[in-house]
Amino acid sequence: MPPAAFVNPPPSQNITCDQIPTSAPTLTVTNNGPTGCNINQTVTPVQSGNGTICGGTITYTWTFTDQCNRTITHVQNLTITPLPPPAFVNPPANITVNCDQIPAAGTVLSVSNGSAVCPITAMVTPVQTGTADMCGGVITYTWTLPTSAAAPSHIPKPLRSILCLLLLL
Repeated sequence: MPPAAFVNPPPSQNITCDQIPTSAPTLTVTNNGPTGCNINQTVTPVQSGNGTICGGTITYTWTFTDQCNRTITHVQNLTITPLPPPAFVNPPANITVNCDQIPAAGTVLSVSNGSAVCPITAMVTPVQTGTADMCGGVITYTWTLPTSAAAPSHIPKPLRSILCLLLLL
């Protein structure tokens, strides 16, 4: 009996988050043997590992053993490229203003990872600390990305301090 072989076994490859398979593919095994000695079966792989938008590796292992106790194996590794980390879009710079120009509230900032394929986006409202009045003071706005935005925790958090100056004429 001729030995069996997988038909068109897939190569290992790098993929993006939108290419993560939802199920394991089957492979066909054949030996192109004559009638009575022909092998033509499908094999479901064993899957190990996992992948997310943060990266990872999925490994599929197909194994087939024929009636003569000959075993063939094919392994495919899918390496998921991690998404670029999100960042705040156009965060404001620190400013110094006169007391009659104190902004009423901090600006809502948008967050994006710049990916059109697997986007991470959010709108973030700042938390205000400090006060200012006609005698001066410092107001600080802090923007923190919520963990529900599916983003890594190492995103830089912009701070904006507003220093109020008292002008006496």
